[in-house]
Amino acid sequence: MGRISGRTTVSGTATAQERGTWRVNGGLPLINQSISQNNAFDATALATTSSTTSSDNTVSTSGTVGVPSTSSFASAITTNGYAHALRGELSCPSIPPVGIGRVSDTGTPQDNAQRLSLRLSLLDFLYCHRVERVRARP
Repeated sequence: MGRISGRTTVSGTATAQERGTWRVNGGLPLINQSISQNNAFDATALATTSSTTSSDNTVSTSGTVGVPSTSSFASAITTNGYAHALRGELSCPSIPPVGIGRVSDTGTPQDNAQRLSLRLSLLDFLYCHRVERVRARP
């Protein structure tokens, strides 16, 4: 599961742009967002992949601002956040099943509401999977 968010705020003659991407195992971005001026994005994607060795998530964000030196009243701000999680289960005929392994991460320079929202998206993703797995057992 991956989630990225971004926000730009400008006043006066300033400019701002924010970009964010999320990808799995180095592939093409499953989330690819870009905004400018006074805008925001908040996008989530789920991906199912299999690997004989490991899997990885990558979050990339970048922001640019511009304020003319001749303007004393212009301002520009960019902020972003992310949440991403991996879950996996060992599958090997010679090794008994060891269950599910989970890794999660979250981060944002945005406000507390965004921080909580990012964390809840991780918990929802991991918890729903656990419930489905328990129900599927005989």
